Amino acid sequence: MPHFSGPGGRRSGYASIREAIMIKGRTRLAAAGGMLAAVALLAACGSDNTGTKPSAGSTPTSSSTEDPSMSSTGVEQMAASVVGMSEDDALKAISDAGLTSRVVARDGEEFPVTMDLQPDRINLTIDDAKVTKATVG
Repeated sequence: MPHFSGPGGRRSGYASIREAIMIKGRTRLAAAGGMLAAVALLAACGSDNTGTKPSAGSTPTSSSTEDPSMSSTGVEQMAASVVGMSEDDALKAISDAGLTSRVVARDGEEFPVTMDLQPDRINLTIDDAKVTKATVG
C-alpha cells in the first residue's frame, strides 16, 4: 500500500485515510440521493384527489368515501350507468356513490395515468362534454 509524504517529508497515511473518507462519503451521498429520487418518484405516482373539474391535459380525480363497501358489481353497474351523461352529472353521481373517478381521455386526447388498479375508481372518457366510455380501475 503506497504511503504519501506528509508535512516535512515524513511518511504519513493521512492522505490515504482522507481519500478513503471522501470515497465513503461520496458513496453514502450517492446512495442517499438515489433513495431520495425513488421516494420522489413514488410520491409523484400518487393520485390527485382534489375533486376539481379537470382541465385540458390533466388527469384529474374526484373522491368521496361515503360508501366504501360497494361491491365490484355495483361499481361496474355505476360505470355503465354514467355512459351518456354529461361530465358534471357523471362526476357527481360517482362521488355521491362514494367512488373515485378520473378523466383518462377528452375529445380524442388521452392523458397519462398511473397503472394501479383501484377497484373503487371509474375511469372516464369524455367526448363533447359527454361520457362515452367508463371503466373500473
